[in-house]
Formats: sequence, C-alpha cells, structure tokens
Amino acid sequence: MNFFVLRVASNKEDRVREALVRKVKIEGLENYVNRILVPTERVRSMKGGERKEADRKLYPGYVFIELELDKDGRIPDKVWFMIKETE
Repeated sequence: MNFFVLRVASNKEDRVREALVRKVKIEGLENYVNRILVPTERVRSMKGGERKEADRKLYPGYVFIELELDKDGRIPDKVWFMIKETE
C-alpha cells in the first residue's frame, strides 16, 4: 500500500474524506483503498480565562489516501475515477 496526497479546498477536508469513505463502501473498493486520513492534532488554548481544546489540521487543504496499486504500478481505473468524481 502506498500513500497519496489529494489537494482539496481548504476547510473541506472532512467533507471530502467522508464522501470518499462512503463511495469506497458503495462501490466495493475496500480491497484497493485502505485508509483515508485528515491528520489533526489536539490543541489546548486559554481564552477569557477558560481552557479550550480543539482539533487543528496539520496539513490544511490536503487529504491522505492509502491505495493498493496495480501490478504495473498504476492506480486502478475504478479508484482513479471514484476520486476524480468526488466533489
């Protein structure tokens, strides 16, 4: 399995990830697609005397996807078109 990086619109990373996960299940591509990630870290801050925790994206505008390639080293056509057709 190899990781690939998808460039997406900022602040749309989670929506794209959810759409890809849904499409992988619908189209039965679990054998080709392993993980779809939006790397985040937990950040603590103080505002107005209150402690707040939030998730901050490590790479805004990017989604990481782990794929199984064909024997010739290419992304399978089914997976490629599924990714390209995702909003």
